[in-house]
Amino acid sequence: MQFELKKTVVLGALLGSFMAAGAVAQPVGYATLNGGTTGGAGGDVVYATTGTEIHAALCNRPSSDTPIIIHVEGTINHGNTSKVSGDSCNTADGVIEIKEVSNVSLIGVGNGALFDELGIHLRNSSNIILQNLHVRNVKKSGSPTSNGGDAIGMETNVYNVWADHLTLEASGGESDGYDALFDMKATTKYVTLSYSILRNSGRGGLVGSSDSDDNNGPVTFHHNLYENIDSRTPLLRHATAHAFNNHYVSLNKSGMNPRIGGIMKAENNYFEDSNDPLGTFYTDDMGYWDVSGNIFSNVTWTEEATDNHPAGPDPVSTTTLSIPYSYALDDAGCVPQIVLAAAGANKGLLTSDGNCQSSGSSSSSSSSSSSSGGSSSSSSSSSSSSGGTTSSSSSSSSSSSGGTGSSGGSVPTDLGANLSIGAGSDGSSKGSGSYGDVRDGDLTSAWQPSSASGERISIKWSSATSFNTVIIRENGNVVQNWRLVNNDTGEELASGSGIGSEMQVYLGDVSMAKINLVIDSASSAPYIAEFEVYNATGEVSSSSSSSSSSGGSSSSSSSSSGGGSTVSTLVLQEAEAGFCAVDGALETEHSGYTGFGYANTENASGTGVDWSVVVPAAGVYTLEFRYANGSGDRPADVLVNGASATSIAMGESGGWTSYTTGSVSVTLSAGYNEIRLQATSGNGLANIDSLSVTGVEPVAGDCAGGSSSSSSSSSGSSSSGGTSSSSSSSSSSGGSSSSSSSSSGGSSSSSSSGGTSSGGAFPSTEVSNACYILATDPNVNWRDSSELTSDQDIVECLFQTLGRAVGYGENAMGGYDPDGNSQLTVITKNDAQGRSVEQQILDAVTGDEPNWIVFDKFEFASETEVAMYRNFCGDASVQAAIGGSEAQCIDYHQWCDDNGYSDQDACLVEFFNNRLNDSTLPIRNTKIGSHKTLDGRQANAYFRFNGFAIGADSSGTPIMTSEHVILTHLDFRGAGHTEDHELDPDMIRSTGASHEIWIHKNTFDTTGDSAFDVKVGAYNITMSFNKLVNVKRAALHGSSDSRTINEQIRTTMHHNAFVTTDDHYSYLGNTLRRVPLIRRGTTHMFDNLFMNYRKDILSVRVGASVLWEDNMFLMNSIHQEKDDVVQALTERGEELARDVDGGNFRSEGSKVWFSDAACNLDPSLVYDIVSASGSVADLKMDYSQYSRDVITAEGRPAGQALADYVSATAGKNGEIPFNSPLGYDQSYVIGLGEVACQ
Repeated sequence: MQFELKKTVVLGALLGSFMAAGAVAQPVGYATLNGGTTGGAGGDVVYATTGTEIHAALCNRPSSDTPIIIHVEGTINHGNTSKVSGDSCNTADGVIEIKEVSNVSLIGVGNGALFDELGIHLRNSSNIILQNLHVRNVKKSGSPTSNGGDAIGMETNVYNVWADHLTLEASGGESDGYDALFDMKATTKYVTLSYSILRNSGRGGLVGSSDSDDNNGPVTFHHNLYENIDSRTPLLRHATAHAFNNHYVSLNKSGMNPRIGGIMKAENNYFEDSNDPLGTFYTDDMGYWDVSGNIFSNVTWTEEATDNHPAGPDPVSTTTLSIPYSYALDDAGCVPQIVLAAAGANKGLLTSDGNCQSSGSSSSSSSSSSSSGGSSSSSSSSSSSSGGTTSSSSSSSSSSSGGTGSSGGSVPTDLGANLSIGAGSDGSSKGSGSYGDVRDGDLTSAWQPSSASGERISIKWSSATSFNTVIIRENGNVVQNWRLVNNDTGEELASGSGIGSEMQVYLGDVSMAKINLVIDSASSAPYIAEFEVYNATGEVSSSSSSSSSSGGSSSSSSSSSGGGSTVSTLVLQEAEAGFCAVDGALETEHSGYTGFGYANTENASGTGVDWSVVVPAAGVYTLEFRYANGSGDRPADVLVNGASATSIAMGESGGWTSYTTGSVSVTLSAGYNEIRLQATSGNGLANIDSLSVTGVEPVAGDCAGGSSSSSSSSSGSSSSGGTSSSSSSSSSSGGSSSSSSSSSGGSSSSSSSGGTSSGGAFPSTEVSNACYILATDPNVNWRDSSELTSDQDIVECLFQTLGRAVGYGENAMGGYDPDGNSQLTVITKNDAQGRSVEQQILDAVTGDEPNWIVFDKFEFASETEVAMYRNFCGDASVQAAIGGSEAQCIDYHQWCDDNGYSDQDACLVEFFNNRLNDSTLPIRNTKIGSHKTLDGRQANAYFRFNGFAIGADSSGTPIMTSEHVILTHLDFRGAGHTEDHELDPDMIRSTGASHEIWIHKNTFDTTGDSAFDVKVGAYNITMSFNKLVNVKRAALHGSSDSRTINEQIRTTMHHNAFVTTDDHYSYLGNTLRRVPLIRRGTTHMFDNLFMNYRKDILSVRVGASVLWEDNMFLMNSIHQEKDDVVQALTERGEELARDVDGGNFRSEGSKVWFSDAACNLDPSLVYDIVSASGSVADLKMDYSQYSRDVITAEGRPAGQALADYVSATAGKNGEIPFNSPLGYDQSYVIGLGEVACQ
């Protein structure tokens, strides 16, 4: 090449000058046609720091086409983005709505504009510029949701859009709640996306949402980085696209996908470490491509097959496309460096000036093909080293050799002069720069070879020169495998994987006239900025140590003489000294590991594995991770002492039983160091078998600030980022350590070493490894376990991992039969009998045979609405009520569209609360028989409008009694509040003297009637860890004063969150109540959290008994209007439990505070609820010793810790609570950080 580019130099010959953020630059591409794209040029400049201010700027214009430039700075999120009304706009809450407007520029300025979990939506708009913006983690399911899960979404008559210098990123794919990063559909035309970063998403974007969506494009993509994208870069239906000078890295499944007549012109792009980057995929309706000048590096192509038509392995054009605008092409070999320096938000709006030229071939290919079913696979090689601080080993014990000198390998503390300065240099080839650039002390110059493998750069002297340390500085991080070689003798001095910005290698005392750096492989031709050589002086303190272990425990081998310290390798195994924590589990399911097993994190960004190590002196150490990865890249950051030090790709290893290694170099401080490997994608980490640390005499740390080589004991220790021990004792000898813990009262007990949780998290004595994986891993479907194959085995696993109810419902077994008659039913979307999801559920819950019902993990990974009323849509009276067909009844969304109800809330109200509000209709709650569990774990499904009846009654007399029923991890969403709906759409109703019932970890949102009613003598029921949001009437206990059968009602309610959100506080007023309204029966309520409940929470009638213990009541202080805050709190406290008329009530330890919106209480003022009426016994004495022990061990007084724990655990998606053997210790859960209580 004729230039060089460093990360630290971005304004030289390659890049154009800075452009002011407010200036209107000129786009390139299709956005220049159809009149061009100028955005708000010529209009007022308005500054915004919130989404609401952005909306206000749009709405305050004289007209919807008045030009405007909106400068944005700060974080834009759901909390500061509300709808603003006006004649010149059409906005909405929870999304940046650029709708029915034109001539708008939205530009990030200052310290940048971050749109956090908030998408930008364009509809019926034209002439729009989006520039210098960062949009991340926009979800279509989960919470919060925005813009249908698209970072940028354009639909319905959108013309002339220039999206420039954006960073668009997610943290996973559709199963994680995300959709796409840049979507165009329903007539979106003349668009350019330039100098942007799109990363870490299942979907890059599409042009055309269906095969019939045929009026989109043309679109230009240039100088963008697509990184860690599964597919759609883009998916192109019918339309025309031009992609040039883009860098595509880690396209995991497929890339550009023109289909059904779509045409892609791909010029001078750089494709790297990717699968099927171009072709027509998932259909036989072919698209076309015009290709030239592209580079394919380490690309895997699948074979031609039905619905699979890759362009490679030797892509050739299948059409010709003429481009109607002018543009300048950069050489493809320059693209990675240009894009690295210029693309993305907050890069100064840098652009290429087109001066980069490559002296090599403009089109090259390094690819492989796979023929297994059209799928692709790849593997990366592993390496080990001998000698030097980079030596590493994946075995359970190791030692270093071949690099220590006669001095005993003393490691110097003073580098001294760089012996490369003034020396000579040569190499194998020059693609860019000169050989002398590696010895000039200038990081702005570099040598680049002409290829990525088999290259050499050397430092040489006129005679043999003595030295002991080498430092290599690489611009970029593309070197994969390297060696240092004595040119005089051919002896290999050291080797390893990866170099990065600085790698220091200590060789011991050596002497030679020439030393070679051999680059065996790299992902692209690397840039070596400096090759430094030192004969450093000074020594660390003398030491001599040795240790060994069997079974894969942490080990090292070293020796020293002459008062110096030697280089050695320490291998840290899971569950041994130095291993601190994993955000997931230690597993043994897949073979090939060493030691106890391997660490498997949860599939989420930010999860990781933690180790600790102690070193005698600060310096550069090599970390080698041994891992297995069976699917896609799983990149990670390497953190040292809490700060990001470097990153590692962790590509596929060839399967989950095939292990490889990856190495990085980091600087460790003298003494204790914490090392964390942390996932940066939604897939989590690879399976981590071990960490090898190579350098000056590393020893395992104790995960508490010291070395494990000395005896220690601790209590109450915890580890950040992973599992923790609530109580432990440890002792060690020779570098090993162990810990044990136990808990009573029904929480789990476990014994482990290496930092696994004592709060019950795996490993657990109660749950096998195979069971843990089946219950928690979304990638292992319910019938896919190789060990748990029978229905009885699977159901027993589900029963064990769910845990046991506490209180009156403690004996509920659900669908588990310990005598071996358990049946597992998996609800699918593709039932072999052709039944709907709702019909399958009805069939499964009917009858009294034991049945544990779950949802297919894969088919219900994306959000799915389930509505049990659909089972009645074939009834003529139902169709008459809605004035529609059976199909319209089943799909009420379609009914609403056909009848002009475009607003979702209006649609729900009209369909469910008006048309179906008729007691003569046959729609009723689905009846559940005995011995049933409906388990929503690992399923993203929710129930709309109504739910289930456990048992049945007629006029107060039981006609169907069900026993042993568990409803857990379900999501119920109402259709708006309607008092006394004639269909009585409770979500859960226990009636007909049914008993042994557990309602656990469900979420109820805006239900039309109750969340969980108890009627007609139902008893022995526990409601625990549920989350009720804006539910007006939560839990009726007995529907009539006259029914004496209700005297047998017995319920326990604990650790539930009853929440009125701030935005519903005024609307709902004093109507949130019935927690419970109880007649004749008995209920015990403890450790529950109430937020924003005003008055009369409970009503006690006709001899009923209620015991409140340690419940807490918070009210956001913004809702109190009195001048005297003491009077305000007192009034609230007095009104909460005043409605006791003819019943018995006692409150102990229940308190009231004002708080903020996040349930952070104000400790300066508290009201104690000490009301008492009649006589209430200690209801705990009705429970078994098991329940009493759990309450004793896990109960907390009302206070901030209880609020934090309930907020973190309540509801379908909360953390696993203490009554499961997989639950973490309460203190650890609280330590994970505050969870929004609303």
